[in-house]
Amino acid sequence: MWEYRARITSVVDGTTIEADLDLGFYTFLSVRLRLAGLGSAGKGAKEFIEKTLLEDQPKDVLVRTKPGNHDGEWLAEVLHGSDGIVESLNRDLVKRRLAEPLAPSWATSSNRRGP
Repeated sequence: MWEYRARITSVVDGTTIEADLDLGFYTFLSVRLRLAGLGSAGKGAKEFIEKTLLEDQPKDVLVRTKPGNHDGEWLAEVLHGSDGIVESLNRDLVKRRLAEPLAPSWATSSNRRGP
């Protein structure tokens, strides 16, 4: 897992964002990230992310990334906050029922044996 300071540049949909990652030494990388641990997003998820992270001006966040699936997709947890309180955007979406939590892969495996 890697952590980067980042600035969210756009919201693609309720589970996908675009961000500029700060790699250090004045080097930035523009990437598309899928929010980790989320299945499908419901109505209002995209608007909630835009309001939380892009309203007025883009906010700096902390992004924890890890390699995703075989398509080269990167998964991320986005941490944001103010006044010393840090919150997970991913958890906020689930808590507000704007996105469904993703079931663990072992729970949906077709070769799983039942009792």
